Amino acid sequence: MKKTTKFIAAVMFIFCHYFSYSQKAYIAPEHMSDFHKKIINRSAFIFEGKAIQQKQYHSRHGFSTCTTFQITKIFKGSNQIKLGSIKVVNSQGGTYEIIDKDGNKMEVTELDDPEGDKIYVGLTYIIFGFLGDSTSLGYADSPARLDKTDNELAIDKYDIIVIKNTKDISIEPVDWNGTKYKSLEEIYSFISSTVKEQEEKK
Repeated sequence: MKKTTKFIAAVMFIFCHYFSYSQKAYIAPEHMSDFHKKIINRSAFIFEGKAIQQKQYHSRHGFSTCTTFQITKIFKGSNQIKLGSIKVVNSQGGTYEIIDKDGNKMEVTELDDPEGDKIYVGLTYIIFGFLGDSTSLGYADSPARLDKTDNELAIDKYDIIVIKNTKDISIEPVDWNGTKYKSLEEIYSFISSTVKEQEEKK
């Protein structure tokens, strides 16, 4: 009898845990709006763009990645950045090449730094970030310092939204930190209105 009771209790616990997780995964946007507003308000730069190139390097944070983006839309920071290419730095795993003291080339793979979603070349994102500093840009020979882009600034990634479809912004659902927004159009409107609200309070 005790074994049966324990079994039923275990099944109920698993069911409730799964149910609560699924509910959280599809939480209504308005319940997360305050959290997302904080991300928007804390970010110095917010823009949409496509990742077109990626390189790895070492910084004071350890293994870092420099991704070149082609900016297509700017939500915040337009007084400092413009449409065109820009560098975004973050920490994520990958493979890079080193040369030992004898001149031999070696490939080194490092594990992911659990910093959040990774950036992949070819995909479009909305980037939230800050101005990159000496700790994130790496040493003098890093791509974050040497690579030329239309924007001279390099952005340190704070958060990202993956955009799967930019052709019809009114129908494609968008996921941001587990919150399902109805469409990309809704994301655009939310970010723009929050930025405007913050500017009016200054």
